[in-house]
Amino acid sequence: VLIGVIAFNTAVGFLQEFKAEKTMDSLRKMSSPTSRVLRNGHQVVVPTMDLVPGDILFLESGDVIGADCRLFEVFNFDTDEALLTGETLPISKEVAAFTDPELPLGDRINLSFASTTVTKGRGKAVVYATGMSSEVGKIAKKLMDTEKNRMTPLQRGLHKMSWVLLAIASASVLIVFGANKFKVNSDVLLYAIGLAIATIPEGLIAVVTLTMSVGVSSLAKKRALVRQLVALENLGSVTNICSDKTGTLTQSKMVLVRAWLPEEGVLRVAGLGFEPVGAVTMTRQAKLNEAPQVNFDESEKSKLLDDAVETVTVDSTTISPNVRRLAEAAALCNMSEIKSDEATGEWFGIGDPTEIALQVFATKLSMGKPVLTSDAHQWSVTSEFPFDSGIKRMSVVA
Repeated sequence: VLIGVIAFNTAVGFLQEFKAEKTMDSLRKMSSPTSRVLRNGHQVVVPTMDLVPGDILFLESGDVIGADCRLFEVFNFDTDEALLTGETLPISKEVAAFTDPELPLGDRINLSFASTTVTKGRGKAVVYATGMSSEVGKIAKKLMDTEKNRMTPLQRGLHKMSWVLLAIASASVLIVFGANKFKVNSDVLLYAIGLAIATIPEGLIAVVTLTMSVGVSSLAKKRALVRQLVALENLGSVTNICSDKTGTLTQSKMVLVRAWLPEEGVLRVAGLGFEPVGAVTMTRQAKLNEAPQVNFDESEKSKLLDDAVETVTVDSTTISPNVRRLAEAAALCNMSEIKSDEATGEWFGIGDPTEIALQVFATKLSMGKPVLTSDAHQWSVTSEFPFDSGIKRMSVVA
């Protein structure tokens, strides 16, 4: 029975971690990161793991940077460095050098780091660190160098309990032997061993392992992958989580839900996320200038104004020139893109979060950038002027 319990416990733990590793391998194969580099005078695509110091990287919106690199040419270039600095807002990059060697990572605006994402613009950079020499590699190395054999709180509790039960079992054997004046024969020995084994809960390990497996299955249904059962034990012992709220407790997505235009009124936009689905309605005061001049008391005047408010669904037939110009500006003066995953149908955005929100708004009005630049509308962006903090605006010539 004891051998069976141990074998069962080992099999459950092995199968759970084996399935998790298989899933992780599948995810790695699906991601298979690549980079565009300059080799032998030609721009080629190579696996990120083949990058070496000195390679010239070509970067644009949506790319995952494959190595730590020094930027030498940028055009409206922003990167998301949340995994290194915790700052969820994109960092605007420049090529100017810095002289302080102790400058924090977040302030090294002429460098881009491995595993960070390009949110806007394009640029070129030369690789200076790869693998474990990169900033994210240094973090991974520290995690690998930590003590791996440190027990979890649950393991420590079970360890202490096992010693207590061992002491009780040993005392029980001594009591049985003492009651028989230490005249040990086969019956006394069998009774003592049976009492000692009964003291130790052999099924406890199997119950704990099964409970962990059920917990892992529950997390898997919520799209959380647990590679090792030990991780679940650590998670169960957490009492407080200290975290920056933006991008950690939220989805780090922006959505335009309301806008106001002079002489038009308030636009309300339904729908959340990047999926361009949702009605756009406008609330405005009906024009009463042509009404006859009549003296009303305050209550009658208030009721008249309330009745004068009208709500209109904005579509291709009811859209006003001002709203149309707003949607065209939101779509064309914009470097972001929204796309739908062919496999899952889920929508995602590439670029600055604010620009993605504006692009989704324009697309809900059937005036997204791909539509406006198609043959039907014949818009064409000929020049782009990136956002300038001095004039606080971005401009395009179309």
